[in-house]
Amino acid sequence: MGGSIVNLPVGHTEIIAKQIMHLTQSEMFKITPARPYPEDYTETTKVAEEEKRKNARPEIVGKVDDMESYDVIYLGYPNW
Repeated sequence: MGGSIVNLPVGHTEIIAKQIMHLTQSEMFKITPARPYPEDYTETTKVAEEEKRKNARPEIVGKVDDMESYDVIYLGYPNW
């Protein structure tokens, strides 16, 4: 790879989330943005920078039913 950007079929965050789900025998809810991010990494980082600058809170698809029934919630997200 040598420092090149590679599109992975499954991201690192999802891999770790699935490991946590397996180890804790829990459920997983994937946070999916209503407006998908670009496939291209560089373009995605541009969008993310703009969202950060605007303190944006993009809409998501779906919701967790009965959030109060959970004692522990692990939240994973990309760190750019």
